[in-house]
Amino acid sequence: MTSDTPSLQLAGYWLPVPGWSLSASASSALNAPGRVLLATVELSRGWTLSDSWQMQIGVVRYSYPGNRSNRLFNRDEASIGWSYRDRLSVSVAAFELPGSYRGRWYGAADLTVHQPLPAQLSLSAGIGISQAPSALYGLDHYRYGHAGLMWNAGAWSVEVDRVFSDARSIYARRGNGIWPWVATLSRAF
Repeated sequence: MTSDTPSLQLAGYWLPVPGWSLSASASSALNAPGRVLLATVELSRGWTLSDSWQMQIGVVRYSYPGNRSNRLFNRDEASIGWSYRDRLSVSVAAFELPGSYRGRWYGAADLTVHQPLPAQLSLSAGIGISQAPSALYGLDHYRYGHAGLMWNAGAWSVEVDRVFSDARSIYARRGNGIWPWVATLSRAF
């Protein structure tokens, strides 16, 4: 939902006991330091089902501070997902948009695959579909996805993705360019 400008994101995770995670993140446009574009808070619980399968449930709050039209996209979400050997992930979610459609819940589902390659590289691709209020997204449902390449070396990772969506949000209709490429450089501490 953000415009075509580089942004900086800071994320932190707390793992109080095995299986539980509490995380928070915030992002800011590099051309407007200090102005938060998106803030999230998530609580999740994961289980190992077998040597190959894991399951995770979570609740997350996405907050888009700033002007009123951005706040329309604030989102409360509950999800459940399964992953197979870090190669295949499937998830379903239910979400509410409290700033615009309080009490109305929408559904979403997605599928992501990762294929390891030589030289610490891997391919990543995903597809999904989501219900949405047509007044905000231009459709009563939309499709989305990505395809990209990842490189990992110890605490460092680099990812370049081409993202797509057929949603026509009010944000995009206002003439703000939405950049279809996402490049991420991250370091774990």
